[in-house]
Parts: sequence; structure tokens; C-alpha cells
Amino acid sequence: MLAHEKPDSAVRAAATINGWVDQLGPCYPFVQRPQVYRRVAEVAAKWAFDEIPSRDAINSRWRRAYKRWCALRKEVKERPEILDSVWQQASGADGQEDAADFNDKHACPELDDSLAPPFDPD
Repeated sequence: MLAHEKPDSAVRAAATINGWVDQLGPCYPFVQRPQVYRRVAEVAAKWAFDEIPSRDAINSRWRRAYKRWCALRKEVKERPEILDSVWQQASGADGQEDAADFNDKHACPELDDSLAPPFDPD
């Protein structure tokens, strides 16, 4: 049985795409979103999913994900101690770098439309 023949497959495909885009927030200003959308559409078409979110819907979702990412980064920068326990677990707690040091080295670029051109209609 093909994936698109299962119950609610179109809904599941859209939810999968949306979930994937939600976790890509940090990438927003650094990727060519029109090419990403084309690739998503190609993969969806290959598996006979023709009811996927529109480019505008995906772009809007991705932009919101980026804003959430930046807000979270700002919160951590203002209160780095909230991540220290997580940071220590992930880094092995060698004491060389804490979350504040990491944030100082890795700034979140401001959302600037000149960095991120909108989708161009085909």
C-alpha cells in the first residue's frame, strides 16, 4: 500500500512538512527558501502528495519559527543560567564554555528582508 492511500495521508503529509519547517527556524535567513520549497514539492509529488502547504504558508510558518528562535536566544542571552544545566549535560561539563559564552560567540541575525527575499512566484 502506498503512503498516500492510508487514512488521512494528506493531513499527515502537511503536518510532517509543517513540523519540519517549525524546527528549521534558525535556518531562515541562511537558505534559499524557494529552492527548499521546490524540493519539498518534488518529494511530495514523487509520493503522490499533491495537497501540500503553499509557498506562502510555508514561508510564513518558517518566518514565525525564526522569530521564536530569536526570542528564545534573546531570553537565554539575558538569563543564561536557565540553560547551564542543559548545557553541562550536553557538553560534558568540562567548564570551558557555558551558555553565556556560546551566545556571545553566536549572535542571532536580525530578521532583515534584504537577507531573506520572499518567494518568487513561478
